[in-house]
Amino acid sequence: MRLYYLRTLFVIFLLTCWCRAANVQIAGHYDAVKAENGLIIAWQMASEDRTTQQVRIYDTGGKFLVGVAPLRLVSEAKRATVHDVSAVPGRLIAIAAVYRKSEDSVPAASLLYFDFRGNLLLALALDPSREAARLTIDDESNVWTLLEGVGDRNPADEPMVVGYDASGNVLKEISRRSQFPYHAVELRDSDPVGAVGFGHSSDSVWFWLPGSTDLVTFGISSSLLERSITGLPNRSAREIPEKVLLTDKGTLLVEIRSSRDERDPGQINFLSKPPATNQWKPFRSPCSSCRLIGTDGNQALFMRAQQGGIQIYAASMPE
Repeated sequence: MRLYYLRTLFVIFLLTCWCRAANVQIAGHYDAVKAENGLIIAWQMASEDRTTQQVRIYDTGGKFLVGVAPLRLVSEAKRATVHDVSAVPGRLIAIAAVYRKSEDSVPAASLLYFDFRGNLLLALALDPSREAARLTIDDESNVWTLLEGVGDRNPADEPMVVGYDASGNVLKEISRRSQFPYHAVELRDSDPVGAVGFGHSSDSVWFWLPGSTDLVTFGISSSLLERSITGLPNRSAREIPEKVLLTDKGTLLVEIRSSRDERDPGQINFLSKPPATNQWKPFRSPCSSCRLIGTDGNQALFMRAQQGGIQIYAASMPE
């Protein structure tokens, strides 16, 4: 599976408001970067170096908060792959990791909990049918996982989402994978179709799968389950959603790459859909060549690659 986060070599964050940059710089080598809960979370997708903090977390002022090295936890493993990270400031860091002893060994999926001092709180060994592709932590420190695939099991019997409490106990299993034929065996998250969307609000968890226009929302502590048609723009097969976010107020934000043909690298556009309307509207990003990486309160956060680094822009949410 391939994740659609901005991939960089040497990353320097410059915290900005629209086009005015502050003197905040964070250097590092990362493959993936996301913004959530007032945090900037960056990590290397795969690591064979036990001395490296594979996951590093900063506040939005650029201050380094904590680093984690999952490979150090398993002495016999040669490689640790991090699918996703979610964190709540000062409380909990959740990491979806896969360990391998060698290239031809069977990968071992894990769900790891850390505190904000980098101490391991909990390590769950997961069945292949429970390998986590995406994570989100709700307000009660429950960890919700969007699953990678079914392993050798029947999609009709396997969930799309599993939630765990702070002690690692299963809270809830949501939606049979057979209800999503395109993703029944495994998530299809790649160039031809686009990226998976996954997150939560104060009382619900949501996911959006590429190849579908449906948004699935379910209650954290209730039996609510809704599957709504977003009408996500699909004017051509070359219009690919690369980032899908649902804000706390119910506004959908989408980053779309449109290209004319296979040789065309494409153009990035942004669309929003407030809950009060059924229409998608374009909105202008605060910088050229921006990528949407998350939200922070009433702001959308964007990232732009610069020579030798990256600039972060905060823009007011489109209405």
